[in-house]
Parts: sequence; C-alpha cells; structure tokens
Amino acid sequence: MDLQPYQDLLAQHKPISGNYDQLIALLKERGATQMECVKVLVYGFQLVLREADSLVLNAPAWKDRFANNMHLREAFWDSK
Repeated sequence: MDLQPYQDLLAQHKPISGNYDQLIALLKERGATQMECVKVLVYGFQLVLREADSLVLNAPAWKDRFANNMHLREAFWDSK
C-alpha cells in the first residue's frame, strides 16, 4: 500500500499511549476508507492486523458504520 498520501499525518500525529482515535479521524477526513485506515496502522505503526482492525472498527470516527460492519461480518461468518 502506498502510504505517501498519509505520510505527513503519520509524522505529525504519533499516537500517545496507544490512542489512535485522532489519527483515524484525520485519515477519514482526508478520504481514507476503513480498510486504508487499517493498512496505515499496520504498515505505519507495525500493529497486528487484528488490533488495527479493532481500533478502526471501534473508533469514534467510524461509529456511524459500526452496526452495518458487524451485520456484514456476522453474515459473512454465518455463510461459511
């Protein structure tokens, strides 16, 4: 993934004490999707995929999508 569009955010907004909410909100404001936010956390901060996904899923910036995301995930796992 090309993190170039977000390099300045990565440099300016180092999360304090593992709080990534502000960075995730700024990424969303810049037009990043949830998937791109996860990739930035994984590639930019070497977080484990599961941790990055949980941070983005539960971030205040994406709370409007939480119910739909959980419904989609449940439907996906139920179909297996």
